[in-house]
Amino acid sequence: MQPMSVAVLERHVFSRPYFDRHGMILAFEHERLVGFVHAGFGPNQNRSDLDMSVGVVCLVMTEQRDDHMEIRRALVERAEAYLQERGAKEIRAGCICTSSPFYLGLYGGSDMAGILESDKHNTALFEQMNYTAVRRTLLLSRSVANYRAPIDRRQLMVKRSYIVDVDFDVRSRSWWEACQFGQTDRIRFELRKRTGGPSLGEVTFWDMGMLDPARGGALALGLIDLEIVADVHRSGLGTFLVTDAFRQLQSTGVGQVLAQTAEGDEVANAFFAKLGFQTVDRGASLSKQPA
Repeated sequence: MQPMSVAVLERHVFSRPYFDRHGMILAFEHERLVGFVHAGFGPNQNRSDLDMSVGVVCLVMTEQRDDHMEIRRALVERAEAYLQERGAKEIRAGCICTSSPFYLGLYGGSDMAGILESDKHNTALFEQMNYTAVRRTLLLSRSVANYRAPIDRRQLMVKRSYIVDVDFDVRSRSWWEACQFGQTDRIRFELRKRTGGPSLGEVTFWDMGMLDPARGGALALGLIDLEIVADVHRSGLGTFLVTDAFRQLQSTGVGQVLAQTAEGDEVANAFFAKLGFQTVDRGASLSKQPA
C-alpha cells in the first residue's frame, strides 16, 4: 500500500461521488484508532451507475499487534453486514479492475488487482472467512528509460504502412470511467494507416505520478487499455503500437510502465513478456455468497 496523506485520500477515495461514509468502518481502543475497513460497490454492466448486488470489501488495515487478526475479522464482518443491508447478494474481497470503487493507484499496479499475494495477513484472513479466488491477476512492470524497440523484418514492414497518433485530451467514455480517471492525466495512442482511415487500435496510459518511493522519483504510467481490431490480430500491430508509444513517452521523462493481465491469459502474458515486462506481484479477487 502506498503512503496515504489526507490529500491523497481526498483525491482517490473521499471525492468519489458514490462515497458513503457508512461503508468506512473504524475500530477504536480507548478512543485511539487501531484499524479500519472500507466497503463499497462497483459499476453495473453498462458502467452508468452502481451495481448494488455485488459488494466489495475494498481494504482492511490494522495496527501491527498481537490481536490484529481478530480486529480485522470483526471489521470485515461489519463490512459484510453493511453490504448486505444495501442489497449485496455476492461479496468480493479486494478491488479488481472490473469492480474497483476506490484506491486506484494506491494498492499497487496499474489497476486494482484484488488481494495481493504479498499481503499475507489479508490473504489468510479471507481464506479463513470462506472466501474463494474467482480471478487471479499478474502485476507487471517495465522500465522504459532505455527502451529500444525490437527490430525485425515484420516490424519494419508495419512501420512503412502505419503511424501512431497521440491524444493528450482523453475523454471518458462512461460515467464510471469519469469517476475513476477524471482527476488523472491520461495519454492515448491510436494506430492508423498512413493513408488515413479509422483507428485500428489504441493503448491508454494514466499518470500514476510518484506514489511509490521505491521508484526513486521516476514518473510511472499505468497501462489500462490495449485494443487491436479483431481482423488485424496477430499481425504485429500490437507490438508496433506499444513500442512506438514507449518511444514517444521516453521524451516526456516517463521511467516506468505498469500493466496487469489475467494469470491464465497466455496470449496477453506472452505479449507482455516479449516487450520485457516482469511479474512483480500477483493478486486475487475472492468471493463468497452471504448466508
